[in-house]
Amino acid sequence: MRVEALTYDQEVRACSLCPNACKLIASTFSDGGDERSFTVGNRCARGAGDEEAARDAARLPDLFSYRARRVFEHKGGPGARPERGTVGIVRALDMYELFPFWRGVFESLGVEIVLSEGELSARALQTIPSESICYPAKLAHGHLAELFDRGVERVFMPYVASVVAGGSACPVTRGIRWF
Repeated sequence: MRVEALTYDQEVRACSLCPNACKLIASTFSDGGDERSFTVGNRCARGAGDEEAARDAARLPDLFSYRARRVFEHKGGPGARPERGTVGIVRALDMYELFPFWRGVFESLGVEIVLSEGELSARALQTIPSESICYPAKLAHGHLAELFDRGVERVFMPYVASVVAGGSACPVTRGIRWF
C-alpha cells in the first residue's frame, strides 16, 4: 500500500439485517490500486458482512431468554400459603439478579409471590413522562402499575445499596421506590 496515494471514504448507515438497525460506519481505504473496507459499530457478525458467522450465531441458543425464564421461573414453593399473605414483585431493574434470593426468603416465610407480567413500555411511559429518568426505571413503574391494576395490595421493592462489598448500586435503582 502506498501512503502517498492513500485515500479513504466513510459511509454511515443502519444495518438492515435484523430489527436492531445498528449504526454501521463503513470505511474504505484505497491507495489507487488496492482497496480495503472495514465496518465498525456492528453488534453481530452480519453487519460486518460475515454471513457464515451470522448463520453460526443464529444456531446458538438465546441464552438471555433462557436466563430470564430460569431466574423468574416461579410456581410457588411448598411453603407458600396465601393465608400468610401475598406480595407483588416488580420484574425489573435489580430483580433480574436478586429474585432467586428474595423468592427463597418469601417462600420460606410462606408468603405467596405475584410477579409483574408482560410488555409494559406504553404503560411505563404514561407513568413517568419525564426525560430525566432512564428507560429501565420507567419500565419499573409500568410493572408497578400493572401489579396495582391486578389488585396486588403489597409490593416489595427493596432498597439495595450494594451487592458487592465496597460497591454501589445505580442511584436510580436504589431510589426507584421514591420516584
